[in-house]
Amino acid sequence: ESLFEIRKSRGYEKQFLNLLAQLNALFLDVETTLEGRITGNYQFRANDPFIEFKKLDDTLSDTVESNFGLDKLQQKLYGGGNDVSFTEIAEKGSIDLAGMLDQTLADCREDLPQELLAEVDAKFSELKPRAASSMAEMGYLLDGNKGETTTLAFEKAVGVAPKQLKNIQPPDVLHKVWAMLSPSLSAHMSFDQLFGLVPTSTNVVLPQCSIEKANAIYHALNYIGYFRDKGMKRLRRVHASSSDMTHVGYATVCDLLVSGDIDLVMKARAAYEYLGISTEVKHVAI
Repeated sequence: ESLFEIRKSRGYEKQFLNLLAQLNALFLDVETTLEGRITGNYQFRANDPFIEFKKLDDTLSDTVESNFGLDKLQQKLYGGGNDVSFTEIAEKGSIDLAGMLDQTLADCREDLPQELLAEVDAKFSELKPRAASSMAEMGYLLDGNKGETTTLAFEKAVGVAPKQLKNIQPPDVLHKVWAMLSPSLSAHMSFDQLFGLVPTSTNVVLPQCSIEKANAIYHALNYIGYFRDKGMKRLRRVHASSSDMTHVGYATVCDLLVSGDIDLVMKARAAYEYLGISTEVKHVAI
């Protein structure tokens, strides 16, 4: 994730990579399944940041740089992207995903053993229609809410604004947030559903490991308005918020998370406290 952000710096890559080298930064490998699910297994390894960066850059240069519409779905949830519907975003995302899987399989044909290639082909063939169905259902449901999915509509419905949520003090942040929202929400969803820890529909996957659970809680807190990231109507800020969430998830396997962003710090502390994660979160003034 850090290398991906460095790639977007356009002109400052060398300075950032030199800094990682000076810090003797380790590379975090997080294992995933063929379906892209995080298994919870990981390892830290030492390698030249310039080598890792080149591998990432080469990979992204040969593929469509897309997260399959998830960024645009988020932008629309925060009140942006008024020129397109949720359904249209989901349809385009499923097409991009299918194209990426087909291209990945084509790239593997000369490198993978035949038996493994057959397994990957079968997995991808199973994944494409399932992902398309899931995204289509999501787009349909969101459009069916007739605008009630935006954060502003959510705040009006529950009668709680971000300024009120910022007054919540640790400990037990998540339950205090739930206490403020539950009078309006408890008839529609549970505590675990609100914070993304159990699925709200049949095609949504259940977070399994600490990385996925921290990501889910971070995303939920941001949407609810607890130290919400600023400027989320703009796609650039959606990307930045998603990157912050990813850092918070990965840091669950580390000893220390350091950030100059107080919004990130407060959401990370709340998520780690609830999950019993021992990672220390430090805020440094920049």
